[in-house]
Amino acid sequence: MTILDKKNKPKILLGDATDERMLRAARIATDTSLAKIILIGKPDEIQKAASDANVDLDGIKIWSLETCDILEELTKNYYETHKLKVPDYETARVEIMSDDLLFGALLVNHGDADGMVAGSLSTSGSIIRAALRGIGLAQGIRSLSSVFLMNFPLHESRITSHESRSLAFADCAVMPDPDAHQLADIAISTAATYKQLTGNEPIVAMLSYSTKGSAS
Repeated sequence: MTILDKKNKPKILLGDATDERMLRAARIATDTSLAKIILIGKPDEIQKAASDANVDLDGIKIWSLETCDILEELTKNYYETHKLKVPDYETARVEIMSDDLLFGALLVNHGDADGMVAGSLSTSGSIIRAALRGIGLAQGIRSLSSVFLMNFPLHESRITSHESRSLAFADCAVMPDPDAHQLADIAISTAATYKQLTGNEPIVAMLSYSTKGSAS
């Protein structure tokens, strides 16, 4: 799929949708056919924020917990997979109703969206918790990790191979002191994510930011 394939555009949810940056990003992504954008949150609050920021929401949908027609199905699925941590169905419903990020993660897990972007207002911790609860870890992976995908224009890089101009760096945000098993999980996850996002065959290098405690 090419990034401008209008027939198969990815459906991306945006959390923190009252943030002006998110609203402007939604407008740009929609106007450039980058993705089909759906804002998550309370419609009246999002529309007011868009009006205040002078951002036109034409062609951009808003999905809210109050109007979601599959909320019961999402709640049932969430409860069934979290019975060890969620005591009853009503508690599961309350948890979802009080967390737009969890709602978005459950929509992705249910197949109603291809991904979700958030973090302009929400903390990293709240996003990680929502992803773990709503989606979970990939099969065979025991350790959560993060990855930065950086694209280097060829004229600004010494790299001459077209396939190598995008580089993935991990883990830069979650585990400060991984053990050997966690490092292996990070390498495996990062390689898989890199290939999924770029289509290129990954080459993995293990680096250390600190040698024998040199970092304070």
